[in-house]
Amino acid sequence: MQWTLIDANGIVVNHVVADENWQPPAGLTKIPYVAAPIGQHHTWEPPPPEPAKIKPTVVTAYQARVALYHAGLLDAVEAMVSDPNTAMEVKLAWEYATEFHRDNPFILALAPQLGMTEEQLDALFEAAAQVQ
Repeated sequence: MQWTLIDANGIVVNHVVADENWQPPAGLTKIPYVAAPIGQHHTWEPPPPEPAKIKPTVVTAYQARVALYHAGLLDAVEAMVSDPNTAMEVKLAWEYATEFHRDNPFILALAPQLGMTEEQLDALFEAAAQVQ
């Protein structure tokens, strides 16, 4: 790939061919090649950053169950819910809720029992949100 190197003042200092992982010397910025002569000022605006990915916080009961199944956790959740010591509110939520919220106390209590970190729970919600 061809790159144009510019200094902090926007002056073109060189053109190089290198792969995408190549890093320029300190004080220079690589930009996609522009046909500007060395020594010429070039105004370059970096591309805008990608918008932050919004984490899903609500999924349907179906989406949650499919994601749990694919993660190999559905049987464990069903076993926990069917345990005689499980609170009736949890059993009712599992049986009748139409959607699950990421910040629900049931979800927050269930994740550690499944050995899940906050990041893994976020990933599970992201996977669930993709289920059609």
